[in-house]
Amino acid sequence: MANLNTKTISAGVGDILAVDGGLTGSAVNVKDGDGTASPLWLSTGYLGIGASTPQAHLHISNATGNTPNVIIENTSATDADEGGNILIRRKDSTSSDPVAFNTIIGDIAFQGYNYNGTEYDTSAIIRCRVDGTGGGSSSDMPGRLEFLTASDDTSGGTVRLTIRESGNVGIGASHTAPDQLLHLLGANAQLLISEDSDEFLRIGIGETESDAVIGWDDATDLHLGLYGSYTDATIDTKMVITSAGNVGVGTSTFDGSAVSYLAIANGTQPSAHTDNQVYIGAKDSAGTGTDTLSTLAIFAEEDVDATAMASDPSSTFTHRFPIWINGTAYWIALDPV
Repeated sequence: MANLNTKTISAGVGDILAVDGGLTGSAVNVKDGDGTASPLWLSTGYLGIGASTPQAHLHISNATGNTPNVIIENTSATDADEGGNILIRRKDSTSSDPVAFNTIIGDIAFQGYNYNGTEYDTSAIIRCRVDGTGGGSSSDMPGRLEFLTASDDTSGGTVRLTIRESGNVGIGASHTAPDQLLHLLGANAQLLISEDSDEFLRIGIGETESDAVIGWDDATDLHLGLYGSYTDATIDTKMVITSAGNVGVGTSTFDGSAVSYLAIANGTQPSAHTDNQVYIGAKDSAGTGTDTLSTLAIFAEEDVDATAMASDPSSTFTHRFPIWINGTAYWIALDPV
């Protein structure tokens, strides 16, 4: 064993510790200033700190709980400095070409000791791949991050989440090519937003039908409306679908006995029309008596026909309005109030 307790190593010395020959499998004790010795284990080019049989170029083992094995610290006073960091690199030793598309640049793997006491198995991996063609410039190396987890009774991992070089995020088994900013892929894939098990919203592909679905818990209503900003806490409801199946446009209030009704609240008649459209709404009549009740309002592309019901001279109706049913036009007689 080598004892460095009494040695002073000056700054500028290239090798702080060099051990040459005959110590493979042995421990080299390095003492700190108070004389405490810490063994470094050497084995066929591997160095172990706390690991008597190192299995990598640097193998650190620690039996003390809640104590980090590695601390990387940067004390620069410049905010823009990178701070403490870990650099992982990949290069093809047989070629000077840029690393090819889809090449794994590096992994951070998480392993647990298997119950059978013979091996460590991988539970999860954070992986970086080349996500395009590099070499277009001195700083061109597009990257993709993949997050893998192992299912029960498996080891290794399946891609669960991907971040492309474009910034698109993909969620789903083996989903490595998301096409939108957020892309969910999988059988009956759905997005679940919940406050608890009784208040939730699900958007995606139906479980038993090949249709898109928007569903929510059966005790609350779905409001469609406007927020003044993305931090606004109060929605200005423009349309509501209640748990009873009622649909409200311009209103969110229904009588308690109403089920599966469409309610249209009082609106404002437009000043002009768009070709081939009919506006339907509700408004309070300006008349008196029974005319003060809310009425159905129709704003049509053209004025109603004012020829009255010429075929019936005894008719008191002065206007008529066409309705198209199954390819045939029918007239509704009208009497303006």
